[in-house]
Amino acid sequence: MTRWLPLFLLAVLAAACTNASPPATPVSPATVLSNDPVSDPLTDHSVGNDPLESAPLLVSPSPDPSPTVPPTPAPLPNQTHYTLSATLDYAAKQLTVAQTIAYYNDTGQPLDELLLVVEPNWTAGVFQLDQIIWEDGVPLENWNLNANLLRFPLRDPLPPAGELTLSISYRLILPAQAGILGFDWRGINLGNWYPFIPPYRESTGWLAYQRGWVGESFSHALAGYAVEITLLNPPPGVVIAASAPTQQETAFGQNADTYRFRLPRARSFALAISPEYTVFSTSVGEVEVLSYAFPETLAAGERALQVTAEALALYEELFGPYPHPTMSVAQVSFPDGMEFDGLYFLSEQYYWGYPIEPDRLTAAQNYLTIIAAHETSHQWWYALLGNDQAIEPWLDETLAAYTELIFYERTYPELVEWWWSFRVDEYDPRDCCVGDTIYQYGNPRAYINAVYLRGAYFVQDLRVLMGDDAFFAALKTYAERYRGGFVTAQDFWAVIGEYTQKDLTPLRLQYFGGS
Repeated sequence: MTRWLPLFLLAVLAAACTNASPPATPVSPATVLSNDPVSDPLTDHSVGNDPLESAPLLVSPSPDPSPTVPPTPAPLPNQTHYTLSATLDYAAKQLTVAQTIAYYNDTGQPLDELLLVVEPNWTAGVFQLDQIIWEDGVPLENWNLNANLLRFPLRDPLPPAGELTLSISYRLILPAQAGILGFDWRGINLGNWYPFIPPYRESTGWLAYQRGWVGESFSHALAGYAVEITLLNPPPGVVIAASAPTQQETAFGQNADTYRFRLPRARSFALAISPEYTVFSTSVGEVEVLSYAFPETLAAGERALQVTAEALALYEELFGPYPHPTMSVAQVSFPDGMEFDGLYFLSEQYYWGYPIEPDRLTAAQNYLTIIAAHETSHQWWYALLGNDQAIEPWLDETLAAYTELIFYERTYPELVEWWWSFRVDEYDPRDCCVGDTIYQYGNPRAYINAVYLRGAYFVQDLRVLMGDDAFFAALKTYAERYRGGFVTAQDFWAVIGEYTQKDLTPLRLQYFGGS
């Protein structure tokens, strides 16, 4: 996620904190389960053909405002899978959801309790849990929902590599706000809208935390998604931007339409729904790149498409192939940008800042280009390589910020000095330390300066110390080795150490202090 805002926006909280809440401290993951974790949960399991293709979701012949849970498609081997059947009453701005979770225990130990992260519950009145049902149809009665953490005991311990299936039905009363989850006159955004099971790490347990003032306080394990959404009372010309291409669209008439999506291996699934969107598209190899733009800023919407496509092609060359058939950027009304797997939100304020009649260079000298390059890189530094975003935010955000520079070096080399001056030097980022948790930064400016901007200085100094050949070889190895997995700072430094014999201690002390 970007944390780069012009001065007039610094009073606005970062997008992950759109819903104002007091500063929070992390919930100790070790206290979430009574068991002590013993192994790293996320490994890059090999997969074959997608069994979801032979197990379509079932749709009623007529729209039903209270959906039932559809049969759960067979999940990919050794992977958790989410099936979501949702009905969105567009006029009422309410979402009714029947969700099935087929959970695969990759923690390496028996579990006697399960935890789900429920981000919508941070805002009072948004999330209404109806019931949780075991696979045999018996309702679960002993559960506890506190802030964004939903916990309940299992009937029997779940052994390592064991599987269980449960169903959850709930409603979302969408907040009237332009944010990651909410609506305004432009449309509806559905980001972090469903309960999910967080990753599990040997040293700490579940990676589940309270929200902070800045940054992301949650992490996502790799999972499969089958999503069906029926729109009741949709406005004319409504368009859905999603993390995956529409597999099937069924029109019931003027009052309801149903859309189906599948995303076999991903960190998250998000949607932006609006009657305002004009869609631009292009291709990068076999990947269709899509840009969803509001009518007043169509030229900027085309530019967002161009930058996303150029960045995608470059990052595939440097860091390995992009895994999905589509990559989308959706213009939204709230400040900042926010990454999801296969899609990112981009603030309309960056679109308005795009020049009216740009030439080649002025087209690139703006936040729209910078942030589009940044958010696209999160398909590697977040989606393909998961990390603990609350405790080690630099692993995705520092690398994403520096990847902007790499984009300019390869695409607009004349603007490298401009990027350093405009993006970094102007703010004289001296705040230590790059490697702190999100809870150690008292305000957005300190967080931006340390993790993004001083982080760019750090990666540049590391690159100079290693030399270009070793630096880029190390980044590619890092991206390929942990592709589909979950990384820590220890993993990053271990790969770097394979490509240089230089003493890195002074550099680490300079930028990371004692962290």
